[in-house]
Amino acid sequence: MNAQHLIRIGGAARGRFYGVGLLVGALSLVATAPAEASIELNFGADSTSSNPTATGASAKVVMSFIDSLLPGEVDLELLISNTTGSPVFGSGATASMLTGFAIDLPIGVSLVANSLMTDLDGDTVAYFDTLLVNASLPPFGSVDFGVADNANFQGGNANGALPAGSSDKVSIKLSGGTAADLEAAFLSALTDPGDDSYELTSFVRFQQVNAGEGSDKLTDPTITMTPPPPPTDGEVPEPASLFVWAMVATLGVGSATGCRQRNRA
Repeated sequence: MNAQHLIRIGGAARGRFYGVGLLVGALSLVATAPAEASIELNFGADSTSSNPTATGASAKVVMSFIDSLLPGEVDLELLISNTTGSPVFGSGATASMLTGFAIDLPIGVSLVANSLMTDLDGDTVAYFDTLLVNASLPPFGSVDFGVADNANFQGGNANGALPAGSSDKVSIKLSGGTAADLEAAFLSALTDPGDDSYELTSFVRFQQVNAGEGSDKLTDPTITMTPPPPPTDGEVPEPASLFVWAMVATLGVGSATGCRQRNRA
């Protein structure tokens, strides 16, 4: 039975059909929930610096994977923080401007062109508003993509970059599986020497550092998982779950009345 046939049948059938559609939409919202954990990259005292002695500039990047509304695509959210001065190490920097972050992609994962979204938190300033493909940062080579404050990842004016103590969130679209698939692929490629993608290169770039050489580049971050908080007794359902149950209740009433390669260089 096609849609035109449904339009011509009685009101009760139309109500039930519409109700089922709403329920499917509600369940789709639950299916687009973030993967159960995030990957955290910490660039700091244990990382490799481009300088003989690290300036002390540091950063943290949290990668979260969310199934997109478009089939076959995943939203990769990047929460990027300039953590310079917390703690103090190397030459003792306490201020810097973080100009960008870049990383390789695991084998089988691709970047969706022109998919950068900025200002996800509704802030008035989006620091990383430039998507770079095959981002290059000597002496660390090139990686598949990066986000930066401008198109000149290696230098240029850093006045619009991310200052110490601040964070910015951006999102790009990837393809190659579900959110859970991509999260597992990145984690394996970042941490498992047996993975063909191992190890993915990633780096961050700093300028206007108030110590040492005055600028820095860091690679080899410390990698950790950030799991969700464990469930507790009497835990309140998540908003999406509440929405689904509300929809089910609504549908019940309605029926009664008739009613979603890595390119190393």
